[in-house]
Amino acid sequence: MLMFHPNKSDAVSPPSIALLNLLYAIKPPFDEAKSRQSFVATAATRLFLDEDRWRVVGIAGYINLFQEFSGVGGGADLSKPQFDYRLEQVIAIAQVYRQVFWKGFYMGGLLGGIAFHTKTKDPAGQATLDALGSGADWRVQPNVGLLSQYDTRNNKYYPSKGVSFNLRVNGSFKSEEEYLLLAPGFNQYFPLLGGTDRLVLAYRVFGQFGFGNLPIGVRALRHARHHARLRVRRIHRQEDGRARGGDPLDGVEAARVRSRQRRGKGVRRIRRHPRC
Repeated sequence: MLMFHPNKSDAVSPPSIALLNLLYAIKPPFDEAKSRQSFVATAATRLFLDEDRWRVVGIAGYINLFQEFSGVGGGADLSKPQFDYRLEQVIAIAQVYRQVFWKGFYMGGLLGGIAFHTKTKDPAGQATLDALGSGADWRVQPNVGLLSQYDTRNNKYYPSKGVSFNLRVNGSFKSEEEYLLLAPGFNQYFPLLGGTDRLVLAYRVFGQFGFGNLPIGVRALRHARHHARLRVRRIHRQEDGRARGGDPLDGVEAARVRSRQRRGKGVRRIRRHPRC
């Protein structure tokens, strides 16, 4: 990870970041590691520009995940997978925000594309994947969206007070493959020791809602997914006075991929630096 200032004369914008993340995993048993391995490579950047009037986010990645299909609907038995398959994806997405109306409020757009396919050595399993909207042939879906954000955090990397609200509406307009994702999120921070940043209480509430012909990697997002967390982290000080310990919710971390199987439908989520 690299932190830098694109314009050294800009004393208002927070530092920008760029990173490269690699992830490798094997699902037991390890004697079958060659066929049960997963690999993810992503590159991402977040830029704060023009005295924080503009914010730019970019991500590109390659994802190759081992998955297990356990059935569809209420009769699915996760303990008895019917067949293995592999989900392969390539993504490239850019987000641009512009401050409008008042300080801390941003609006913007998203533009990108997702290419994916699923494959298995089981012919009957491949027919099932085809019926679910994926298959051995690569499919490409353009992705566009609208973004809004309200950010009053006192520090973009080590906040001790303020709120951060984000709303993303994005999807694909490709014929017969239209879908829509709605993703709201809200973070809030409270200093607990006399208004200082040495002990901070933070919570997060977010959800994701999916509609239409979702790619198999996000199909389970048809149902609302809610999550809330409370965390408290003590902030330590170095001799030079800089804080250590990070944002209790969104510390600078590598992009990560979390994949699981539920009711026979793969769930794939990529988390990038949710700094702003």
